[in-house]
Amino acid sequence: MVTVEADAAVEDAVQVMKQHALRRLPVVEDGAVIGVLGQADVARFDETLAGELVEVLSSARDNSAKG
Repeated sequence: MVTVEADAAVEDAVQVMKQHALRRLPVVEDGAVIGVLGQADVARFDETLAGELVEVLSSARDNSAKG
């Protein structure tokens, strides 16, 4: 499972989400899931980052539909 540590910067978490084409990313602390970072959370933090994430996710969805 792809996760991010609780002390990670939002920008770093978004990079992980883009790299793995994830809409939601579990947040862990000491190996336990303590929350989930979603697209809407990113949008509330930074609209530009959210837009970049949407572009990557849309591209990944389009590519998977083609074949």
